[in-house]
Amino acid sequence: MKKLLSICLALLLVAGLAVIPTGADAAAIAADTTWYDESKTEFVLEDEADLLGFAKLHAEGKTFAGMTILLARDMDLNPDFTASVSAAQPTNVWANAKGTAFAGVFDGQGHSVKGIYSLETTGGGSGSGIFGLVAAGTSATIRNLILLNSIYRINRHQPGAIFGTVAGTATISNVYSEMELYSYYQPANGGYFAGYVTGTLIVDRSVVAATITSEKHKEMGGFAGFIAQGGNVTVTNSAFYGSLADSQNTTANSGFIDENRGTLTVKNCISAGTVAANSDGNVNSIVRNPNGTVTQVGIYIAENNLYTEEKTAAASQKGATRVTSADLAGFYAWNEANPDAGFSTWDVIDGKAYPTTLAWKVKGTNSEAVCLKNWQKTAVTGGKWAVRLLGGVDALDYEQLELRLTVRNTEGKTATWTEEIAKVYGSILADGETHTAASLETAYIWAVVLEDIPEAQTAVDLDAAVYTVKDGVKTLVSVHSILVGGAEQ
Repeated sequence: MKKLLSICLALLLVAGLAVIPTGADAAAIAADTTWYDESKTEFVLEDEADLLGFAKLHAEGKTFAGMTILLARDMDLNPDFTASVSAAQPTNVWANAKGTAFAGVFDGQGHSVKGIYSLETTGGGSGSGIFGLVAAGTSATIRNLILLNSIYRINRHQPGAIFGTVAGTATISNVYSEMELYSYYQPANGGYFAGYVTGTLIVDRSVVAATITSEKHKEMGGFAGFIAQGGNVTVTNSAFYGSLADSQNTTANSGFIDENRGTLTVKNCISAGTVAANSDGNVNSIVRNPNGTVTQVGIYIAENNLYTEEKTAAASQKGATRVTSADLAGFYAWNEANPDAGFSTWDVIDGKAYPTTLAWKVKGTNSEAVCLKNWQKTAVTGGKWAVRLLGGVDALDYEQLELRLTVRNTEGKTATWTEEIAKVYGSILADGETHTAASLETAYIWAVVLEDIPEAQTAVDLDAAVYTVKDGVKTLVSVHSILVGGAEQ
């Protein structure tokens, strides 16, 4: 197969609502909305006060249509708070959207948000999440975001942790969440990324590792709850590692989607959470009811999915393979034994498999010992240019080191290569410039060149993932996302 871009490894790598008690666990933060300007289209939230200001503006009816919200850093709204349904209400509360639509882009830029606490006790109305809902004819995107140590408690029909009702187009990309979703309402008919879908929901490279609970026993799904006729949901390269049940254990639940009466596509996904219900017939680790009812038939398309729950009906096993927890813990070996399964760009953190673009975020921090140190864009020669990656390694006591490079061009095409690292150096000469290990603050240098990029290809977006193998254990140690060329570097 012809490669779009060729790689020359010039130097290979070695490398009924109860009363909610209140607590005083953190200093009070006043919501700051002074950053908002109706004439602007992009905003950077610098601190927790700005973030609470965003929630306040949204709850007051701002949809942020056509606007992009960026997080400048990791944020913790309640540092001493431990999220649980029995926890006292913390000092700083996330203003509840109460069904307000969101129509912008919320980009966490890889940062985490902790300490979200949102409670709605009034009841009634249709779906809402911490970002409200997506109205018909509009679009909303949540991307590059990590949600930790948080809880969203809602008393509405069709609840969702992120969105409630999706009537327009919602995109969830590169999101990892442990934020608990607790629903009081009967019937709930809810799901994590969206409770009820009449429009379009797209989920890619995202992971739910949260507890989802329905107090009043009705259908819930790990990704989405109910897809109505005309609704369209596509879930790719994502995983469910959470737990899903109702407090009375009498509901119908599913790890991915509870019921589909529209069009559902699930590809390259893993369902390995805990799903409970009153009977085997009401629980499913993938889709409880993939094809709707006799009068409202749903279309279900599935390819290359994995699941661990044995309570999975035959109709939902389409395009899916059952695996064990040991398979997931040893996912690198499983991938080598199943090269056509479609999970070659997934990584393992603490016994669970994640898309690489999320794995480094779940891991927390990149290794400083084995990582990328610098990169250079070369001049155009003969109608071609190249990108030189320079990295470092702290020692030579690894059995093996690998680099996996995933490249995306401006047309959205991707290509991936994995290479073993064979050589390192004390210094290298590149384009007449000498780079020493000392100058890069490392013991040894490695270099990789991505070459033969056409001059017309003005930008290249790539992820460089570095692995070590020691005592027979392969470990992802660092991941670096780089945009070379274009308007941004």
